[in-house]
Amino acid sequence: SGASAVCDPLSSRSSNLSGWNLSLEKKYLRYFGVIADLGAQYGAESQRNFLFGIRGGASIGRIHPFAEALFGAVQSHEGGLADTSFAEALGVGIEFRLMRLLGWRSQADEIKTGAPEFERRNLRVSTGVAVRF
Repeated sequence: SGASAVCDPLSSRSSNLSGWNLSLEKKYLRYFGVIADLGAQYGAESQRNFLFGIRGGASIGRIHPFAEALFGAVQSHEGGLADTSFAEALGVGIEFRLMRLLGWRSQADEIKTGAPEFERRNLRVSTGVAVRF
């Protein structure tokens, strides 16, 4: 038809979404671990993330900066319609160790979903308690 579709990731429907994020990591080497990252965001539209990948970082005293690469699926719901698509995310973060088993983590990820002709990029910023086992 010649019409182009414009996707504005900063539109009012997809910005300012509140939600939760759960990340589980199993260290296999001193500096690298395998992670499962699950989360959901809610607002005028909602989105669920099912991501898996690797995280690398090093501890410097009580500070632990890290970077991660994740792959998986994102399921979005808008106006009664559901869409599931492949997703990839690259992110960075930092964790401050408060006590032996407790820390505070802040991270930012860019999540890319969709096909190359209709690609959507979202920024996910999260902060919260990190529990170590």
